[in-house]
Amino acid sequence: MINSSMNRIAVMILALAVFTTGVCLGFSGKTPRERYEEKFDKTVSLASDGRVQIRNLSGLIKVESWARNEVKISAVKISRAGSQDRAKSNAALVIISVRESGNTLDIETQYPQTHNLFRRDDSINISVDYQLFIPEKASIKVNSMSGDVDVRKIGGFADIHMTSGDLTVSQAGNGLQVKVISGTVRIDDVKGDITLRAVSGSVIVDRVRGSLDVDNTSGRVELRGVSEADTVRAKSLSGGISYEGKINPRGRYSFDVHSGTIEVVLPSDSAFELDAETFSGGIETDFAVQVLGKVSRNELHGTVNGGGASLDLKTFSGNIRIRKSR
Repeated sequence: MINSSMNRIAVMILALAVFTTGVCLGFSGKTPRERYEEKFDKTVSLASDGRVQIRNLSGLIKVESWARNEVKISAVKISRAGSQDRAKSNAALVIISVRESGNTLDIETQYPQTHNLFRRDDSINISVDYQLFIPEKASIKVNSMSGDVDVRKIGGFADIHMTSGDLTVSQAGNGLQVKVISGTVRIDDVKGDITLRAVSGSVIVDRVRGSLDVDNTSGRVELRGVSEADTVRAKSLSGGISYEGKINPRGRYSFDVHSGTIEVVLPSDSAFELDAETFSGGIETDFAVQVLGKVSRNELHGTVNGGGASLDLKTFSGNIRIRKSR
């Protein structure tokens, strides 16, 4: 398990390093003094249940729904250079492409393919900030290399891939898939299942009606207000995991940490089958456990309130705490 996780970290960090090197080579050795902004506005018709895809190298992306069968694209190119004329001419090199194909709208920031990254006098420093309004039931796919992403009030499925930047998702109505290499992830008020993969940064999830599958390499995982879940799985190589909320009597809950504490806070009437193990740490519980098998400081197996949900807690280095909510 550890080797697999470390291999994944190495690959993702290498990808981030290559990306960062590529971007930095495109910048001037000196700090650009002049800033030029160029606005872009376009509105395109799209079915209420259509699909929107956006790809951006550098800049903020905001997505929100509205009660129209249209996609409104508002963008700002921000160019920095040693002179105003150079900043303006560089901005013209970056194209905002908008393509329609059936029920899909594709938006992409395109940088010049022939640009010589190794010539200082030919360098560019341009980011593009986006604000999108999409139909209420439309799905969204985001690919961002560098910059924060903010997604709100989405009726369709959301698929978000990020290299570097913080992610905020609020009010998503049909599930969510997230992959983030570096950045804090905050998710609130989602209906549907969530799959989340992160490498570096905290993960905070609140008010989810569906199952959860969370894998975070380095950073804390906080899960609150989860309901209607068949399965909740969270894994962290370095960082604790906390869960607070109700459990489905037929649900399966699995929390696995290599280095960090696991804390679970449940209503006092919760019924579950407990399997808790720690190699270096202790186990504490507020619940009366009908113990099965051996009893030790590092291992506890049994049933609570007659049994029900499956609660599987494992940490290599850290404590396990099972508390009653107040």
